[in-house]
Amino acid sequence: VGEILSQAKPTTVMVVGGVDSGKTSLSAYLANKALKEGKRVALIDADLGQADIGPPSTIGFSRLTKLVRDPFDVKAEDAYFVGSTSPSGSVRKAIEGLVKMREAVLKKGTVDLLIVNTDGWVEGEDAVGYKVELVDRVTPHIVVGIQQQEELTPLLTALKEKKVIAVESPPAVRRRDRDKRKTLRELSYKKYLRGAKMEM
Repeated sequence: VGEILSQAKPTTVMVVGGVDSGKTSLSAYLANKALKEGKRVALIDADLGQADIGPPSTIGFSRLTKLVRDPFDVKAEDAYFVGSTSPSGSVRKAIEGLVKMREAVLKKGTVDLLIVNTDGWVEGEDAVGYKVELVDRVTPHIVVGIQQQEELTPLLTALKEKKVIAVESPPAVRRRDRDKRKTLRELSYKKYLRGAKMEM
């Protein structure tokens, strides 16, 4: 975090890692440290299956004006509907959505730190190709890879032209089973559909 915050402004950071590796926790911590230093911060949530900013199956963003306890509590300023809770079947649309949300953030005004939190699809040739293309299109200054063992080695090796910081997943991160992840998605939909009405 210290190394990231010492970079020249503006800085874009992309956080990658497997499911339940601590990407969201790191993104929130980094955002809070930057806010405490008086930096203008925006967060893009590109985790389609476990979206915090925007409902599941969307890529959402928000410019942060106060400290974040949990990104789930952050209201989306804008969101792009991908229509799938996994990018594996919607690669082109997911990439397009992330690029559009990045453009939308920058149109809203200058930010000192843009944090891009990604999904947990990282293993296998298709996943590596997807993440490499995301990096190519979003052009982050730094990629932070959070890994539990060596599962990110193929991806981080493929990003050798970029500044990469590899860190270990903290042992305190809670692993969520399939039912827990389903429940969290349902809560997210409820949050964004609360008070909605059907127009006839």
